[in-house]
Amino acid sequence: MSTNKLNDLKKEISNVPRKQLETICLQLAKHKVENKDLLAYLLFDSDDPLEYARQIKIELDQFFSISFPAKTNYNAAKLLRKAQKLITKYSKFTKSAAGEIDLMLHFSDLFLQNFSLRNHYHPLPLIYFRTISRLGKIMIKLHEDVLMDYLESYNKHANNALQNMNHVEVERFPIYIPEEF
Repeated sequence: MSTNKLNDLKKEISNVPRKQLETICLQLAKHKVENKDLLAYLLFDSDDPLEYARQIKIELDQFFSISFPAKTNYNAAKLLRKAQKLITKYSKFTKSAAGEIDLMLHFSDLFLQNFSLRNHYHPLPLIYFRTISRLGKIMIKLHEDVLMDYLESYNKHANNALQNMNHVEVERFPIYIPEEF
């Protein structure tokens, strides 16, 4: 069985009565937690993505305060990846580069508060380097005015990562340093 095209679904949705459409939406929300989260975002928070990002920052702060210090570096790396998955999930909802950058910079700040980049457990600094590398790719896409809001904080993290990359292959995680305007 093949999946229908989005255009076909759009046409069919326009023909469905309102009550049945409500039932379909609720079934989608019950099917998967991510669908439920997306529906909640679209209904309640989509009008202000930066406020939503602020709420996610508070959630990240709580996550870090509860989860760390972890007993082992392995568990710490697992928890950090879980936090990154949360950021990625919420970034998909908002589709806002500024909101995603804001969340990733906050994650980077929390990382540096809790961990050293000179940690002997290799995956921990790699999580930070990947985050900064991904941030650089997103920063390229921003408009100059919005870029200036985040440039100082990003440059601080990028320079910190570059200074501590002595045991990481730089080619794997290129870090973008934007030119000054």
